[in-house]
Amino acid sequence: MAEPDFLTRTRTSYDALADEYATWVRELATSPWDDAVLGVFARHVAGRGRVLDAGCASRSGR
Repeated sequence: MAEPDFLTRTRTSYDALADEYATWVRELATSPWDDAVLGVFARHVAGRGRVLDAGCASRSGR
């Protein structure tokens, strides 16, 4: 059975951004601002159930 086209397009899009995303995630470890924002968010949602990362655009318009 062939994969649905929307899955192929999604996978291709994710693959195209994977290296840039991996770099960005590594940069989080050295960014006090990102660390603070994510920490506040984590404390705010802790114990409230699941969190959905729905995605948006890449940061800084890149």
